[in-house]
Amino acid sequence: MIPTDTQALASALAGSIRNYQHILGFLVEMDREIGTASDGRLQSMTETLSKLQSQAADIDKTFLACLDKDSMGSTILQPLMVEREEVIAEILRLNSDVQKKASGVKSLLAHELSALRLGKTAHCGYKSQQANAGRIVDSTS
Repeated sequence: MIPTDTQALASALAGSIRNYQHILGFLVEMDREIGTASDGRLQSMTETLSKLQSQAADIDKTFLACLDKDSMGSTILQPLMVEREEVIAEILRLNSDVQKKASGVKSLLAHELSALRLGKTAHCGYKSQQANAGRIVDSTS
């Protein structure tokens, strides 16, 4: 349903703001847990974030289709548009922080895996001297 009057448009815009605030709260939680969360928790968080982004796209599609120059000048919509812009800017900033932390964790894990592989290779190089010396087996003994 596409809102046609300014009040309905303001209501749809307020819904968009609430959804973006929900995404922002979720990103704050992700930012806190990025280095300590389990694989299952990270997967769940990624799926939830994708669903929230999809909901935001659906909500925005509804009211963006109705915006025109006349409604943009509305005194009711103007403060809501500013608030929406501020929330989205904060989401972008926090998303960048989360991305940097995730990249750091990924790099750290890659380094640890490399060190483990190197350690395994080095460990395989150590063999007991008896295995290398060989023995002659005498059938009479």
